[in-house]
Amino acid sequence: IRGKNVKFSGVGYAERSWQNVPHKMAKRWFNLRAMNKDFTLIATEWLPLRGWRPRSIPSLSIAYKERWILHAKADKVRFSARQHRKDKVSGYRVPQYVRYRSKLPGGGSVDVVIRNRKVLHRLDVLSHVNS
Repeated sequence: IRGKNVKFSGVGYAERSWQNVPHKMAKRWFNLRAMNKDFTLIATEWLPLRGWRPRSIPSLSIAYKERWILHAKADKVRFSARQHRKDKVSGYRVPQYVRYRSKLPGGGSVDVVIRNRKVLHRLDVLSHVNS
């Protein structure tokens, strides 16, 4: 951020990240939140079905201490996810590397890289429903 690398270590979780069932509006919804002593990060990406445009709708918000320094919407954010690994329990393809890039208001840029090193907990709230 503003020419400085910030190593982020803190509490984080991803939710509603993967789905195998066809949906009327979205193929995928990635929603990640992370926070530590100084920073709060909210990163989302919504992938509509092919008939809907734009193809991907990402957003990125970052706060430093008690002040928001970035609220970037889809036209200002570049999103990519790769290194997918199939989860043994759910069968979902989980990205191990997610990246967001955006410009900061007033100049500069931010490059957020999220690496999935280890899944600590998984909750499938619909696991009791027959597919």
